[in-house]
Amino acid sequence: MNSAFQTSKEVEEQIEGLKRTLRIYFEGELQYSYRLQELSYPFEEDEDLKKILDIFDGAYTMKDILNFEQDVRVTAVNHEEKLAFYYDTDQKFTEARKKTLEHYPKDLDLGYPVDFWIEKCDEINASPIIALPSALMDTMVDFSMAKSGYNVIRIKHKEFDWTLDGAIDVLRRFIKNSKNKNFVW
Repeated sequence: MNSAFQTSKEVEEQIEGLKRTLRIYFEGELQYSYRLQELSYPFEEDEDLKKILDIFDGAYTMKDILNFEQDVRVTAVNHEEKLAFYYDTDQKFTEARKKTLEHYPKDLDLGYPVDFWIEKCDEINASPIIALPSALMDTMVDFSMAKSGYNVIRIKHKEFDWTLDGAIDVLRRFIKNSKNKNFVW
């Protein structure tokens, strides 16, 4: 099967390893595959999102964003600590994603190093068929969760092997460093 939506066994194992580590860390107090729609974020009022749409010359509209909303899932969310985790595969690092990241407001408080993500977009330069919609959906996650008070922690594929024994210690560092904006993992 050759599909843009195909997930490799390695990626699935890593996501499951991350979820298992999160479950241990938060003692089960997590919501997995959190539907962004549940946040009830007013996308149509977000001026920063409108600016992102403008850079793509009308390829997508706010109506498209509202349609995407029902399909967007966040890997895991802890509502008590206001932490949102998203696992980014290499297919997320595209020219479209780079453009969205470059137009993020400077005061958007995220728990991952945006400049590093931009560098990885240049380095990996993936070109899936769904690059632009995927970049817009990632922007939707970042804007809605961060502007609703959540710390968005994006985890890049191959940054760490989440099936290893030391995963809980790495997760602690990720969380601590993301809160302190010290992005040395």
